[in-house]
Amino acid sequence: MPAYYGGSCISRWIQSAATTILTPDFRSLKYDPAVEMVDASAGADTFKVFFPGIASGKVSGQFVQQAGSIAFATCMYEGAVGTVEINPEGTAAGKQKISIPSVCDGVSWTIPYNGVVELAVSWTQSSARTDGTN
Repeated sequence: MPAYYGGSCISRWIQSAATTILTPDFRSLKYDPAVEMVDASAGADTFKVFFPGIASGKVSGQFVQQAGSIAFATCMYEGAVGTVEINPEGTAAGKQKISIPSVCDGVSWTIPYNGVVELAVSWTQSSARTDGTN
């Protein structure tokens, strides 16, 4: 199966009041699902025994701040509740779509003296993701 170009990704931050399209300003987007491993080892075991516990996840992204724009950063305040939607290959019919209910951790600003202003945003997954297609 051929690889695909990350520039095709369409991503959104969906809240009850508004939907913010993240794609035009993104440099990178990362989703890290995880599961807590519960140690179920006992005295007679020769190897550690684990079973899956509570699942969690983190979404993070690096974005370029546009001059004169405050909308992007202001909708991603700490504690904002919504859904991060990631369409890795775009939104054409049949392409993968990942919806991740999340709470925004907030925006971190990097303002270099002689460079592009970047925003780093992270979200903590708040319930099960939905894997589907467009």
